[in-house]
Amino acid sequence: MVVLHYYQRPSEADSGLNNLLQSAQRILGNGAQAVQKELCFNVNWTGKTLPSTREIEMLQWVFGCPFEEGDIALKSFLSPRPSDLLVEIGPRLNFSTAYSTNAVSVCLAAGLENIDRVECSRRYLFKCDELPTSSQETQLVASLYDRMTEQTYPEPIQSFAVAVRPEEVFYVDILGEGRPALVKANNQLGLAFDSWDLDFYTALFQKLGRNPTSVECFDLAQSNRYCFCYGVHTI
Repeated sequence: MVVLHYYQRPSEADSGLNNLLQSAQRILGNGAQAVQKELCFNVNWTGKTLPSTREIEMLQWVFGCPFEEGDIALKSFLSPRPSDLLVEIGPRLNFSTAYSTNAVSVCLAAGLENIDRVECSRRYLFKCDELPTSSQETQLVASLYDRMTEQTYPEPIQSFAVAVRPEEVFYVDILGEGRPALVKANNQLGLAFDSWDLDFYTALFQKLGRNPTSVECFDLAQSNRYCFCYGVHTI
């Protein structure tokens, strides 16, 4: 399994680059001379061998524009100088995007079966008179993406695997400690239970005769509660 990279040639007609350059100049000053942008299609290839020449051509056809020959390449079109800043931004790797689902479907329909994920990242090259300072780089990069759904790629993606270990599930000892145990879990997990919730769920699990898990508590806090009413229904 390997991640393949297909780069799309920068477009000279990208009107958004002028606004981006102005934003960069407000942060970097007049030292920011120009901005170039290219897209990178990151393809998770699951075949036992690398794609054949025919499969490479098919992928270039899938990602390319039919009216622009040679707009897709296996190497980046950007050539940074020592004073330039290169930034790559793409979706967070811990979930597959809707774009990936559609792209994989297109590849499968084209006969490319050894692909299970495709994510598109944006690569910006800021041409500068001198290399931006660390604080300038941080400020500029932060303005380029939404941290909730995207992240920076310091290096080209080599794997979609994410080295994140989920927290261990634990029991909230309501039977042993009572309400204070749920109060502690409420603060630890950020459940936002109010006093009524704490009383209600403490009594509920005492009645059931068991302790809830941290997952159960989180689910109780996050589940749809539009029909959870404290009053009495009279029909």
